[in-house]
Amino acid sequence: MQTATKTHAQTNAEAWSETILNHWDAFRWADDLRSTAKGLHSETRQILEDAGAVFGDDDELTDDAYPSLVIGSHVLDRVQELALSVELRSEWMTVDQFHRTEDLEAGAFRILLTYGGPHLEIRGEVDACGYAQNPRLFYSEMGQPEAELKLRAASYYALEWFALQFVSC
Repeated sequence: MQTATKTHAQTNAEAWSETILNHWDAFRWADDLRSTAKGLHSETRQILEDAGAVFGDDDELTDDAYPSLVIGSHVLDRVQELALSVELRSEWMTVDQFHRTEDLEAGAFRILLTYGGPHLEIRGEVDACGYAQNPRLFYSEMGQPEAELKLRAASYYALEWFALQFVSC
């Protein structure tokens, strides 16, 4: 019996999915006005500390920490720095239709996270109100066909949140 070997691209996609999940968790921590680091993943805690959270030896937030609103804002700023590019695509149309259309509405989006070998991007649709929906994570090794990373529920919700940081009204 042979076991499937993970490609570098798949490993990269899984690591990015975990990073997105940790940023989502850090933002939720700040948004919920939590005051303890107990139970946090080490990467989530590091994101919070980079954003201004200061924890004591008992894992409780100290008075030296930034306010939760500021911490949450810093987490969102950090998220904005993660994407290499964000692109929107309108519906397919002829050149004549394009020239007659004044306000194009996006129908799909793509957020590029890494390119080359490995390539990683988030793709999804844009709803009628201009919000990202149905995001999916695609990866590929240079010269190989792309594949979709299957996500657990929490990772999918984090991916939705992440996409909405870039594609929303």
